Amino acid sequence: MLFLVMLTLPLLPLILFLGLALAIALVIFLWLTLRNKEAAPATPDRRAEAAIREQFAKVKAAESRAAELLARQEALAEELSQAEHEAEKWQKVIAAAVEAKNENDVREAVRQRMEAQQKAGHIKTALDESAKTLAGLKEQLRLAKESAQQSEADAAVLRARLESAKIRDDLAGSAGPAKAIADLEEETIKAEGRAEADEEIGGLEKGKVAAAQVDIDAEVERLMGRQKQG
Repeated sequence: MLFLVMLTLPLLPLILFLGLALAIALVIFLWLTLRNKEAAPATPDRRAEAAIREQFAKVKAAESRAAELLARQEALAEELSQAEHEAEKWQKVIAAAVEAKNENDVREAVRQRMEAQQKAGHIKTALDESAKTLAGLKEQLRLAKESAQQSEADAAVLRARLESAKIRDDLAGSAGPAKAIADLEEETIKAEGRAEADEEIGGLEKGKVAAAQVDIDAEVERLMGRQKQG
């Protein structure tokens, strides 16, 4: 074990260097792959998908802001209720001070009531403006959401049509089995022609052999006949 450690110790810097070089090469490869992927031209399908996703993101952000406005409107409504309650309270104080004929208390109560009424008036104005703004925003949100949903539905239909067109184009653009059958038929006709030609040539050769055999037999019979006569 010690021998192996001593043997590999001098190679440790080289091993570390190779490992570091491999890690750097891997990082560069991944970076180039990612860059090429990002640089690749987006297809209309991908552009539509990105646009729809962005549209839904905007709608969601607008809904979040609308929720904040609604919360603010509810807070204003609570403040208005408190201010009106404050004005009513000081009105009761005024009535009691008048009955007690305490002018100073009446004056102070009137001042407090007027402040509460002014505050309520300001809050009501802000609340009315907020209600109008929120109503308009809700309508815009409704239209934007409907538009995004319609875009999503249209994109789905167009994707299906595009895929169908690609399939139809593939089917129409390919010869299919027809060309292969035609090629097979042509090759079969050629083979049959060669076979017929070979058969004709073979028949001629057989005829020649048969004729030659007849000639040989006749010559043999003639010779043998002479021999018998002699």
